[in-house]
Amino acid sequence: LTGAVSSVSAEDIVRTPVNNIAEAISGKLAGVQVLTTDGAPDADTLKAAATKRRDDAVAAKKEADAKAARTITTADYTLELPSYWDGRVTVKYEGDSVVVYSKNYPKREICSIFVDTQGDGPMGDIGTSQMGYASLSNGRYAHVWCDRYSFIIAYANITNSTNPDDYYTYDEARELVDLQTGGAVHYDDVLAAMKDNDADANDLIFAQDTFFQNNIVSQIKAK
Repeated sequence: LTGAVSSVSAEDIVRTPVNNIAEAISGKLAGVQVLTTDGAPDADTLKAAATKRRDDAVAAKKEADAKAARTITTADYTLELPSYWDGRVTVKYEGDSVVVYSKNYPKREICSIFVDTQGDGPMGDIGTSQMGYASLSNGRYAHVWCDRYSFIIAYANITNSTNPDDYYTYDEARELVDLQTGGAVHYDDVLAAMKDNDADANDLIFAQDTFFQNNIVSQIKAK
């Protein structure tokens, strides 16, 4: 044995009014420093906190990347597409003109946007219509147009159209209508309402106008 041995008697510990044994021997053993961890987080708590910080950082990065991916930027305007479309659409640029396509059905346009100097103009018809326009700078306007797939596909189904351009699969119909209404309308409901000449058919068909006006037209920001 090369060093001194210190000890504390049981009687000394009993006489000392303390909360725990560490406090009882503190200061009584020469050369011994007693450390306590009362109130300090344990290893599991520290690990959980570190995991949460990591997960929050990953989630924030993922959201930032998703926002960047859904942001359209042209010479005249910027537009953040609806998050409901994340991973479900692709965008094609042609100068200031932009076309948004279904990712699953890449030949199908969800909407198109073009810029001209005319504010008011033709509004289209029930099959293809202008959803609205946004004022830009220098007397220019961004116009948003869409095919109304809910009407087009249901009408082709009801009339038993033999036109190859009117052929859509059931899954295709559901996806296109879902995208154009932000999930507010189901193709099956439009088809049933149109078959029954239900008064609700128009509300279902034109629901996409509200979605586009709130989530596309109003979100176009002039540069």
